[in-house]
This record gives sequence, C-alpha cells and structure tokens, in this order.
Amino acid sequence: MPEHNVPRSGESKDSFMSRCVRGGGTHDACVAAFDLANPPALSLEAITGLFFDSSGFQGTSSDKRFRKDMLHVGHYEHPSGKWKLDVTPAILDDLVAKFQAMKDNGVPVEVVVDHSDKADAVVGYLQDMFVEGDKLIGIHEFTNQRGLDLAQAVRNVSVLINPEFKDGNGREYGHAITHSAIVQQPVVPGQKEFEPIAASLGCKVFSFSAKQTPQGVDPMLEKLLKLLGLKAGDDMTEDKAMGLLDERLKADANSVAKVEKLEGQLVDLNTKLEASLKDEPPAEPPALAPEVQEVVAKAANTEIQQRVKESKLTPAAASLLMSNFVGEPGKRNAMALSLNGGGESQLDKVLAIIDKNDPVELGEKTKQQQMELSRVTPGEPESKSDTDEEIQRRANAVLPPKARKTA
Repeated sequence: MPEHNVPRSGESKDSFMSRCVRGGGTHDACVAAFDLANPPALSLEAITGLFFDSSGFQGTSSDKRFRKDMLHVGHYEHPSGKWKLDVTPAILDDLVAKFQAMKDNGVPVEVVVDHSDKADAVVGYLQDMFVEGDKLIGIHEFTNQRGLDLAQAVRNVSVLINPEFKDGNGREYGHAITHSAIVQQPVVPGQKEFEPIAASLGCKVFSFSAKQTPQGVDPMLEKLLKLLGLKAGDDMTEDKAMGLLDERLKADANSVAKVEKLEGQLVDLNTKLEASLKDEPPAEPPALAPEVQEVVAKAANTEIQQRVKESKLTPAAASLLMSNFVGEPGKRNAMALSLNGGGESQLDKVLAIIDKNDPVELGEKTKQQQMELSRVTPGEPESKSDTDEEIQRRANAVLPPKARKTA
C-alpha cells in the first residue's frame, strides 16, 4: 500500500485527506482508509461529555452543588387546609419536563429561604432535576455562604408549584416548580440531607433507570445506552452501567493498540516493497519457441526489406538490422524480437524511429549526403565505411549488452 494511503500516527483527517488525494487516491477510498486506521472509540473525553457539562458555572467547587430529594410520590395536605395534592409518577415526570423547558428558555428556578420572594433570600439555583424511583431529585447550586451554611444545618426543602405558570415572554407551562425553599417542618416528610456532589466538573447527575416516561428517555441517558449497546427498558443499575463502561474502555484501548501495530506493519511492508522494486532488475521477456522465432524473424525481414524499397534504409543498414536484431537461422535474437509489456519489440521501436525519418529528394540533399547514399550500387559488393560504424553504434544504443556487436 503506498505511503500516501496510510494515515500517520496522530495525523488529522484534513491533513491525511489532502495528502491521500494528491497521491492519486479517490475521495471515498481516502475516507475509508482514514476510518479504518481511526476506529471510533469511547474515550474518557466522550464519557465526560455525557456526564459533565462544561457550559456550567465557572469556578464552581465540589462544596457548592448538592443533590436533594424534593418531592415523593404520595398524598399531601397543607396543614392549614389550603390545598390537597396527590403526587403520582406521571406528575413527577411532568414537573421534570416543565423544568427542562424553562431551563431551555432561560427561566431560572431559584433556591430561596422560607419561600421568601425577596432578592436577599436567594441563596442559589436549581441546575438539574430528574426522577429517581418514587422521588423527585434536584441539583441545588448555592451562590453564597449563607446557602452553604443552611445546607449543612437544615435537611428539608419545600417546592413551590405554580399551577398556571407563565414566563416573561408569555410562554405558558401549566404546573411548574418556580422555586425550592429551605424550610423547617415541610409538607413532604422523610427527606434526606443535602448530599454534596462533584460539581467542580459541572456534573450532570441522572438516574440509571432506563424507564420510558411520557417525554421519552433522557437524551443524555439515551446516548449512554446506545454506546453500551442497550436500549430503553433494559435492566440497568449503576454498578452494571459502570461495569459496562469499564469493559468498553478496555476493549477500545486494545483496539487502538492493535490498529497502531497494524499501521506500523503496513508502513514497514510498504517500505520494503518499494526498496525491493528499486533493486530488482527488469524482468526479461519469456523465451520464444524456436518455430515461433523463425516466424517472427521472417516477418521482421519483410518489414526491413520494405523500408529498403521505400528508400528509408540502405541495403547495408538493412543488413546490420538483420544481424543485430534478427540473427541467423537457428541463432535468432529472441530478446530483440520478443514483445515487451507495451506490445512492442526492440526492433519495432527502431523501425518506428526510421519511419519518422522521411526521405528527402536526392536533388535537395547536400553533396556529402549524396555521396553517402550513393556509396553502394546494386549488384556491387558492399564495403564497410564510417557509415557502417555509425549505424552499428546507433543499433548498439538500443540493444541489450549481450546483443551488441562491433562493426
């Protein structure tokens, strides 16, 4: 395989494509070669891209984000009898969908103290919300020390659900959580404490349950399931997911190592092949059978004599061609008569050159040319001259060393 068709280690796709196409490769072949050498791998960056959002608050640290259960499936009544509420799994899913829609539209959900609507009561914001089992979980990010202190001292929150929430642009959401308040004696009992999470990386926490909801599977979870070869509805636990991720990473690491090894072997083989082609002498044409040599020799003689009749060759030159390129009966010059890869013999090439040299009328030739051309008179014995030596020299220039003769 030519070197320009093999991607180099660490070479970008643009760089390789440019080099490959310039080397004569087609666009599709170059794309296929690059993809073969660079199989998709579930890298650590790909995984962190699923779990972590780099667009989150900059400068956050692990002690500023907390995981907190906010609402459970069940029946609730306000202590003063202001309202009653039956919370079902469908309602939890709907609240998550409304939160995501608000977030996408740039509508923040604040974390406040004691359901206050004053600005100085805001201690943070909800960054994410999801359902885990029969609980609604919210990721609370605190923006000041007061919020951090309360998260350490108080374990309870109370969500404010507005049944007809509309944002400043007039978009209507229906039932939606508009804030999470840190309180004492909440309506929802049995809550757990604020649980610190690794927010320094912008962690996006989600449930490993692949349960379908009215809004469908969470897009982030769906990507993870696809990478692991699973689909919504498959039994999935946190331990199982982590185990599959570990297996996939190890398999991809092995694949990358194998590809790099194969790439090195291909380059090495290509180098050896090119070196051998440079050192290997041209292959000799296959030997002609004796009877075939005679047939070819007769045809060559006919071609040479035809050029004598056309005044393209003198009899002396024709004799030299027959001697050097055709040979005597039983001692034919098989190499000169054999066809090469282009379908021509060495004699064919010489005759083609002679045909290009059209004769000129004798009256137009110089005195020296007339003397040379009239050197031999038909019927008179031939004698060697400087012209014979020149013709032999030119013949030797195109003959293999073994076939060359001295005039």
